[in-house]
Amino acid sequence: MPSYLDFTKLDRPGTPNDYLVAPEEITPARPDRIAPIYNQTPASLFASISAMLEADKFYREVEADAQLLAIKAVAVTPILRFRDDVNIRVFPADGGASLAIYSRSRIGMGDMGANRKRVEGLLDRLEAVSDDT
Repeated sequence: MPSYLDFTKLDRPGTPNDYLVAPEEITPARPDRIAPIYNQTPASLFASISAMLEADKFYREVEADAQLLAIKAVAVTPILRFRDDVNIRVFPADGGASLAIYSRSRIGMGDMGANRKRVEGLLDRLEAVSDDT
């Protein structure tokens, strides 16, 4: 069974090569952005993001646990083929569901904004899916 990131114990490195979106009360680490609340059930939000990652050619080794509402994947950058780790967890929230997404580079001290762009792109896609439902 794969091990999933425990957001309640997340300790971010001091290097600028990661990006975190999360509800403030979920993690001791300071998020770069507070996660939105979606007008969906946690299971529905989990299914939406799982399907997105499975269909995206830049995500590999996607492992998802519907009971834990947890996902881990490897994102591969388009040009240089760097492999970055992406962890996601869905949480119940007032009126719907929220999530934590943590993307981090495996190598290097910086990422030229790749992790931020990746996470914000996922959030934009989730917003578009939520608007359609």
